[in-house]
Amino acid sequence: MAIDALRVMLVQADAVLAERLATEIRSYGHVVVGPFADMHEAIEVAATVQAAILDMAVQPETGLWLADSLQRSDVPFVFLTERGNAALPQRFKGRHTYPRHRHAAPLLADLHGQRQNLRPADDDSLGAIATQMMQRSRRIMPDDPSAERLVEATLQRAVAQRTAGRAPDDVGDWLLRLLDQEYRLRGRTHLH
Repeated sequence: MAIDALRVMLVQADAVLAERLATEIRSYGHVVVGPFADMHEAIEVAATVQAAILDMAVQPETGLWLADSLQRSDVPFVFLTERGNAALPQRFKGRHTYPRHRHAAPLLADLHGQRQNLRPADDDSLGAIATQMMQRSRRIMPDDPSAERLVEATLQRAVAQRTAGRAPDDVGDWLLRLLDQEYRLRGRTHLH
């Protein structure tokens, strides 16, 4: 079923359901981050995931804060709740909800669909590349200002290298690699 393997955060209140869902997710070739029965633990690793399944029975107030953060970072996620959309604040009314006892396949299909909708139609345009850079930066940096500084530093490096004549044909892939290098080499300098 899975086209691209994802790092899927699983937040689930029930240990038995969590293990069943985690096993199913892994069987489709994805990496499970968690499962977590505590939102605070999940929040600590949220920047490293590509998708999330959030059980609203786990610390609902903190769960909404995590959902806000994922939404700002364009990370696909779904809610597990027995109450459907009625239990969600207005800002999440368009989000899909599933019963807590749901199998992984429809959840993963939904998450993949959300990822597809995030990708710009023209992946080679500079606007699409900039969007991808910001999305990746927001996943790895703790806040928007530091994410913006990381992208800005990456673009400065790219301009310097391009001026020196070292730009490959696939500019998008090259810029994303430069972003990863900038994060590894100087990520902390962009925090303040």
